[in-house]
Parts: sequence; C-alpha cells; structure tokens
Amino acid sequence: MELSPLTQEDFERILTEPRNSLTNQYIALLSTEGVSLKFTKDGIEEIARLAVLMNERMENIGARRLFTIIEKLVEDLSFHCIGEEGRAGRGLTPITSRNRWGA
Repeated sequence: MELSPLTQEDFERILTEPRNSLTNQYIALLSTEGVSLKFTKDGIEEIARLAVLMNERMENIGARRLFTIIEKLVEDLSFHCIGEEGRAGRGLTPITSRNRWGA
C-alpha cells in the first residue's frame, strides 16, 4: 500500500497541533538561553510550503523534512542570540525562511 505525500495543510497541523510539536520544542530549547522565539502564522505556512517543495524535489522523507528546515532556520538564531545582552524576541516569518532557503 502506497501512502500519499503530506500536504501543506498536513505539515501546518504537524507544526501547530501536538503539545510537543517541533516548534514548541525549539521555543523551549532557546528559552533556556533567554531567547524568546515565536513562529508566526505566516512563518508556519512558509515552513510547510518549503517542506512540500523540498519533498517533491528531493527524496520524500515526509514530516522529517520539518526538522531539517527548522534546524537551518534556527541555526543562525541560536549562534547569534545566545550570549547577546538584552536578547529581544525573535520571530520566524516568510521573509526569514525565504532568505535562508532562496525558495
């Protein structure tokens, strides 16, 4: 039996609905360093769009693609924010992800 690929809506639900979603895990992780991270609705939609696009263009690894994308997006924040004085809240928006991935 072959499963159908996840849709953008599926990815958005995966990122927002579970109590221990990947987004919540990264928010909690960075908060331990005093960084306030927020995933905007537009940012979630863009991450989901990128996951669909990348799964179509490369090997379809399903929801595991979300980890790859978020890891790359948060990578800059985790290195640049940690250790800064007066750490401001940071948000992941469509602009952030488009600049990082060029898609």
